[in-house]
Amino acid sequence: MPPDEQGLILPSPDRLSNLNIYLIDDILSRLSFRDVVRVSTLSKEWQYICWRIPHVKFDQTVWKTPEDLTSPTIGFIPILESFLRFHRGIILKVTLDITSLIVCPDVDRLIFSLDTDHLQHFVLKLPFTYPPYRLPNFFFNCSALRHLYLKECEIQLPCFFKGFNKLIRLILKSVTLSSDTFESLISNCPLLDDLVLKDIDNMYSMSINAPKLRSFVFRGDIQLIHLENVPVLSNVLYAPRELVLQDEDDFVNIFSSIPALECFSWDFFEVMLLHFT
Repeated sequence: MPPDEQGLILPSPDRLSNLNIYLIDDILSRLSFRDVVRVSTLSKEWQYICWRIPHVKFDQTVWKTPEDLTSPTIGFIPILESFLRFHRGIILKVTLDITSLIVCPDVDRLIFSLDTDHLQHFVLKLPFTYPPYRLPNFFFNCSALRHLYLKECEIQLPCFFKGFNKLIRLILKSVTLSSDTFESLISNCPLLDDLVLKDIDNMYSMSINAPKLRSFVFRGDIQLIHLENVPVLSNVLYAPRELVLQDEDDFVNIFSSIPALECFSWDFFEVMLLHFT
């Protein structure tokens, strides 16, 4: 602390509180929620900052410590409850990664707290359960979504769903949905540019109608995917679990409907080619 003219020690200026609010939000968006709470103790003006941040990430780093011998689920629930009780302001991005939990807690309260008019980025990674967690109908009101990542859940589109008109990236991993639901979801994302499908729980063929799609990553049985309308698709990464073909031309025919294809990558697992006379 610098002395004044009379030799008195003056407090140092609070440079943290004078930072631009957008810079503060950008810094906090790169931290875990646990670290954001810690940061709130650095300045008097920041003591409530964790309750207004627009980007929130909940994962095991929030509630788990090396000395913690309690159930992770028990640790997660009160933190989520406190956040929902005290948070004020617009939330643009939410990440909920609780794949390490043995039991999937009720996350409906978090989803019902979302601002459907402003949420742009949503990541939901759940542990495996049977039956899988079903996304509530309310979620499909999120009209501002641009990035969506779903893992270990079930999708059923409500009758009022009119599409995610701003969505540009969609990742579905170990998601349960019907062919009709999948096709309706994709066709109602008119700006979809990047699509990742891995281990989708559906044994029937599914068509992709995505005129803006440029990048496609797929793991599963490619013969169940029909690329119906992908005129600008240029980048494809295929990771088959198992591929059984009756003829070499079958594989070529699968990708013949991609007129703009420039880069094709094959992440090889197991391929079986059967010849019939």
